[in-house]
Amino acid sequence: MASVEDFYSEVRRSARGIPEPMLRDAIVRAARIFCRESWYVRRYVLITTVAGQSNYEITDTQNEDAINVLRGQVQDIATPPNIGEIRPLLSVETARINPNLYINPSKPRWYGYAPVNTLILYPTPDNAYMVTVVVPVQPVKGGTYIPDELLQDYEDTIGQGALMWLYRMRTAEWFDPNEAARCEMEFNRGWTKAKTIALRDFKVGIQRANAVNITGRNWLYWNTNSDRIR
Repeated sequence: MASVEDFYSEVRRSARGIPEPMLRDAIVRAARIFCRESWYVRRYVLITTVAGQSNYEITDTQNEDAINVLRGQVQDIATPPNIGEIRPLLSVETARINPNLYINPSKPRWYGYAPVNTLILYPTPDNAYMVTVVVPVQPVKGGTYIPDELLQDYEDTIGQGALMWLYRMRTAEWFDPNEAARCEMEFNRGWTKAKTIALRDFKVGIQRANAVNITGRNWLYWNTNSDRIR
């Protein structure tokens, strides 16, 4: 994780005299918006289910909040050298999981996400399974750390997002609506580019989608041949 302080120079070169707490808040706010809009920063989270428990906290995202769950898979636990069967988990809107519609506990087939940081599996697991989910994340509000991906790839964009908020402060000596509008345009351009990359799952070139094999045993694959959780 990068420190918020790593982004200070990106802001101070354009606006001086900003108190550090205000500067920190503007950077974290910009990073959170960037992540929510783009889903660029993702984490692979491994969860071992417990029989009779359907809700699981996504705990591997330290200093980060989960935004949603992008996709997942469930695997039987097997004794090496055997490999447990792997199947994709299908997404379903959390609101559509009807607790009154009882299905006997079994290997989960669907997943939902409930704020904050909660994965819901349905049917309720009847045993221990290995569940892997891909989770878009954002830095926690009021935190002091920013995902490394933003420092490496979008440091200037986060700086523009922070300046956008700072230039909008009417009572501040650095208030400048014209600069705020310019920074907003640059910031939006940056996260839109990141969103485009993320939607392609960070792959370049033309992607050819194939139908998921729902009748065979090759459950490891998603909608594209190369898009799978290893």
